[in-house]
Amino acid sequence: MTLTLTQHDSDYCEGHITEHELQTALRTMENNKSPGLSTNFYKHFWPILGHELTSVYNYAFDHGQLPLTQKRGIISLLFKKGDRTKLQNWRPITLLKTDYKILTKALANRLKHTLPLLVHTDQTACIPGRTINDNIRLIQEAITYANETDTPLALISVDQLKAFGRVSHEFLYKTLQKCNFGPQFQRWIQLLYTDVASSVKVNGWLTAFIPLQRGLRQGCALSMPLYVLTAEILATHIHSHPNITGLQHPDSQPTISQYADDTTLLLADDISITNAFKIFQAYEEASGAKINLHKCKALWCGSFRHRTDAPTDFDWTNTHLPDKLIGIYVGNTDCTDKNIEHKLHKLRNIIATWKRRDLSLKGRALVINGLLTSTLWYQAANIHFPTWAIQEIEDLTYDFMWNGKRPLINRDILALPLAEGGLNIPRFATKIQALRLNTIRRLLSHEQAHWKYLTSHFLHLSHMPTGKHTLALKFNVQHIDPSIPHFHKDLLTAWLHHTKHHTRTNPPATLADILHEPQFKNPLITVNDNPLYYREWIKADLLLVKDICYSVIPGFLPDLVIHTILTRHNENTTRSLQWTKHELHELQQALPNYWTRLIRTHITTQPLSLQLLFAISNPQPNAEPIPLEN
Repeated sequence: MTLTLTQHDSDYCEGHITEHELQTALRTMENNKSPGLSTNFYKHFWPILGHELTSVYNYAFDHGQLPLTQKRGIISLLFKKGDRTKLQNWRPITLLKTDYKILTKALANRLKHTLPLLVHTDQTACIPGRTINDNIRLIQEAITYANETDTPLALISVDQLKAFGRVSHEFLYKTLQKCNFGPQFQRWIQLLYTDVASSVKVNGWLTAFIPLQRGLRQGCALSMPLYVLTAEILATHIHSHPNITGLQHPDSQPTISQYADDTTLLLADDISITNAFKIFQAYEEASGAKINLHKCKALWCGSFRHRTDAPTDFDWTNTHLPDKLIGIYVGNTDCTDKNIEHKLHKLRNIIATWKRRDLSLKGRALVINGLLTSTLWYQAANIHFPTWAIQEIEDLTYDFMWNGKRPLINRDILALPLAEGGLNIPRFATKIQALRLNTIRRLLSHEQAHWKYLTSHFLHLSHMPTGKHTLALKFNVQHIDPSIPHFHKDLLTAWLHHTKHHTRTNPPATLADILHEPQFKNPLITVNDNPLYYREWIKADLLLVKDICYSVIPGFLPDLVIHTILTRHNENTTRSLQWTKHELHELQQALPNYWTRLIRTHITTQPLSLQLLFAISNPQPNAEPIPLEN
């Protein structure tokens, strides 16, 4: 592991548990979730029990042993899919005592503070500020980028057999030590897994209690963050291996994407594939993990998409993966209809079930929000929904709402909150726009991630590949490049519709940032408050301020050099030098005076540092705008 905690961050996790930590953990826990004494009981009687419960935990810590009832759990099996007679198709969830879960929640809160410092952005599970949508974006963008640029890519979905249940406790303790967690936090984790036992509930009967020698209890707040730490060992070795090459992009070379145990490899050659699985083999021996070859799938993309061979002992394809990858069908072929039809089929079945019931309008609204549209938001956040699909979803929804009869209330009224006379049923197209804006918000956040470079690659107007800077430009729908993927058109369209509600808050201040500003459609570069737009300059790739400046000495390029570039790249051979001089002079005059002074007197000594920042107008009167990253 390349990253370890500083002493300050390590100390944050140390020490006895405090009553305040336990109360904070308890407040965030859901009610009515555990049999027996649920969180409701502890929340109500906390003023009486809080101090005593804190003492119990710290006594157990000092003596190295939890009370018997806190060491035991009941394993309940939840069916996933497939053949019910096969054990691997059932997920074990451990039911634990609430007093145990309060302690593990408090310790998980300590641990989550440190996870962003230890875990690469390729892993998104249970880490603040990261979501599973980041994984989907990376995978989809990687496939699209590889196919567009004919870049070699082998995309491999690696399935691990009972990943949480196979984690070696010894491997877990060594991982904590390697991360530089202090002895007291390590002692807390060892306490939770010392002499623990579980009983399995089968057909309503409980087995005898079985001592647990390995595995993390799914159902415990600590299981996910602890698993993420152990999985980071695998990711670190793949990242650092000199002979494993990821997708080749000028600014980003991703090799792996992880959401807990859902692991996807993005590799550039056969040697990388071989070496990656050697690392998996070593990881299996060290951690207790085991690859489930029957469920692993792989996709040839980019310059590999015509390959039909299988370099490993599982299925390879060059069309699309047969199974979903973290909830989405992906492939070289367009999987939009496959993703949407699957959801529409489920939607129709749910409606058919509930349509037979005599429900009030509010009851139907609850079904729509709780069982219908809620099942679509994950797909809506990650794939393009064509107009026909949006229309069909709304037709199905509102037909159910009015039981096939003539609507009595406008759909926009129904979308209003209850307090404003509506039923809180969102318009699907509006919700999609909100989800696209949320993607842009995450794109503009400060944390670096591979998917952001790839998404930025596709954000551009016609002949203007300006990446994230496109969001700072003044444009309309007609300017969006028709060749970019539909999802990215959706992003730019949603941003365009939101134009009057956001403003850029950080114009460039350093010369490096100034030189990377787009020259055209830029609200910072205007004549009579109108951004410039020189079509022939754009075709000649004179897009950025740096394109009209010297690279090693201060100052602007001579007009003759600019004219030569323009006439070489454009079919219009009638362009006069005088016209080029006029446009160059107009452009230089449009630049802010501060920029011009820096360009004429300085050379670039600093790297590009600008992180685009925007603020949203605040609906409250006389209130400050809200930073978009919030």
